[in-house]
Amino acid sequence: MGKETNLDAAEQKRKDWEYKEGLKSRLIEVEALTRGYPVRRISFDTTIITIKGKACLFKDMNGPLSSAAMNEVVDNKYLARTLVKEQDISVPESIYLRISEHDKMKEFIQRVGFPIVIKPNNLARGMGVFVNVNSDERLKECLTLISSIVGNEHEKILLEQQFIGDDYRVFVVDGRVIAVSKRARANVEGDGVHAYHRRTH
Repeated sequence: MGKETNLDAAEQKRKDWEYKEGLKSRLIEVEALTRGYPVRRISFDTTIITIKGKACLFKDMNGPLSSAAMNEVVDNKYLARTLVKEQDISVPESIYLRISEHDKMKEFIQRVGFPIVIKPNNLARGMGVFVNVNSDERLKECLTLISSIVGNEHEKILLEQQFIGDDYRVFVVDGRVIAVSKRARANVEGDGVHAYHRRTH
């Protein structure tokens, strides 16, 4: 009962905060609808407004020429993968849920199988990301660690089916691919003769 009460309180606190912080976004949404522009809300403070056939991203009152709107998307892994998937781009199977929702996690793992990846929704530089989670025991360990990183077990995280392959970043401007880079860990290839430290100095 205590855990449910804490969850209800945390959820209500989040809703109250989002209602207050989302006021500017709601104002611009009302104005867009008044002018007959279709509006799609993707978070409490972010919308996509279609103006003359072009989808324009707004965060609060910051429009598509502001980086604030796009930062909202790239900093939200769940939202970003949802929008990417809608463009018929393949993404790993995933589920977005609270750390405490263990039953839903088990159902997801039974469906996709181990190994999986666990990650916070809005942290960067790999913080709190656990890869190759391949057992119930390791899952439990990682959930404890990620709870301490994000603050509490009521926060939502992403569980993803692990995908093995190369990692590329694509730089797109106004619908055109400008550059592609392959991400790889720093490594040293041995020659079978010299010691490792001799080849790195």
